[in-house]
This record gives sequence, C-alpha cells and structure tokens, in this order.
Amino acid sequence: MSDAPATTHTHVDIDGHDFLLSPGQDLDDLMRRIEDAARSDGTFVGFISQGVRLSALISRTSRVLIAIDDDPATGPPSDLGDYAHAEWEY
Repeated sequence: MSDAPATTHTHVDIDGHDFLLSPGQDLDDLMRRIEDAARSDGTFVGFISQGVRLSALISRTSRVLIAIDDDPATGPPSDLGDYAHAEWEY
C-alpha cells in the first residue's frame, strides 16, 4: 500500500466535451455558477482546465456532467458523453 496522498481528478463534461479541472478550483462555486447560468438566457462560466483559462456559454439547453475520479491511476472515465446524453427526469 502506498503512503502517497490521494489525488482526485474532477472532470466537467459540457455538451459532450470533457474538461479536466485544474487543482484548487472551488467545485461548489463552479457548480453554483453553472446552475445560475442554466437558469438564465445564457451566461459564460469561467474555469481552468489543465492550466488554460476557459469560458463556456451555459444556457437552459446545456448538458453538464461533473465526475470526480478518486482513483486517477485507473485512468480517466471511459466516456462521459454516455452519461451526458442520458435522459434525466425531474
């Protein structure tokens, strides 16, 4: 068993495009901003993916999936797009 600290990778899939969040971002804040944008007519939401500052236009029709990988040694999620296009009932 390794004594190395566990590393968590957080993926955000927006309309079928997967982004690996850079460490240190406030996930709760990002989720709140995405929720607020989804309630609007469309708003850009900023985040950092692998050291690159990005902004995604989020609207009511955007599909967003957040996946937290507690064991990145097993590799990235196979395909977040499969989850992003699932039908959800509210």
